[in-house]
Amino acid sequence: MNKKSNKSDIIDIYSFGIFLNTHLFTYKYILANNNLFGSIFNIFIFNLFNKFIFQYSILTILGNKFWVSNFDDIAMPLLLNSIGNIVTLNIYIPNLFIHRIFIEFIILLLFNKFLKSNYPNENKASSLFRFNSTIFYFLVYNLL
Repeated sequence: MNKKSNKSDIIDIYSFGIFLNTHLFTYKYILANNNLFGSIFNIFIFNLFNKFIFQYSILTILGNKFWVSNFDDIAMPLLLNSIGNIVTLNIYIPNLFIHRIFIEFIILLLFNKFLKSNYPNENKASSLFRFNSTIFYFLVYNLL
């Protein structure tokens, strides 16, 4: 029974992390490329689409059990990681002595190390998802 519960927890953590990242990156894109009313409309359509297709919306994310029961060991590290990825991959970093891609990669790795040291009780699945999502977004952002 414990093994089944553990798999369920891992699936819950990964689905929470994926939808949290998806929402934050999509909101960043919508807000950066639309005016206020266009952004509100597009965010509403995005949430409506997600609610009917995936049964997941921003209200589902905000009401997730991890905010109450696992705030310090799952929710907060994943939220900070998502925000850190968005900020690091979207700020202007000039090419100094080292190429911008290497600077971004170092910043992302140091930020993950910072989160690991400030949240020592973080769930192992959450930590693994956080690291993998950082690598994934770094590669997608710099290769596409």
